Amino acid sequence: MKLIAIAICCLFLILIFISFPTVISSTFTIINSVGKDCETDTGECIEVCEFEDIKLLPGTADANNTKCLAIFCGDDYTLTVHTCNQEEDPTMSCKFSHNYKKPYPDCCNQFCQSITQLD
Repeated sequence: MKLIAIAICCLFLILIFISFPTVISSTFTIINSVGKDCETDTGECIEVCEFEDIKLLPGTADANNTKCLAIFCGDDYTLTVHTCNQEEDPTMSCKFSHNYKKPYPDCCNQFCQSITQLD
């Protein structure tokens, strides 16, 4: 009887250790997700990067603070982030293209991960 109880306890512990990395990985993926925003004028969905309830939408102006955010991916997968305030600097530099996905498909997700690692 004691052997059966020990075996059950060992099996339970093994299952916990096997599933633990999966839980961490799943949480990380959820935190650093690339979501869909369907609230556009045309009704079509566009990819957004969500971080701590903030939607980072490269190439567009934030409706609340008129700040722009541009994310560019280099050939070596390095990121360049450029921000500006349209009220202080109403120049063409505040109008960004949507090439943040090139050449790395989930550049926005990588950007979220880099923010998390800095915090």
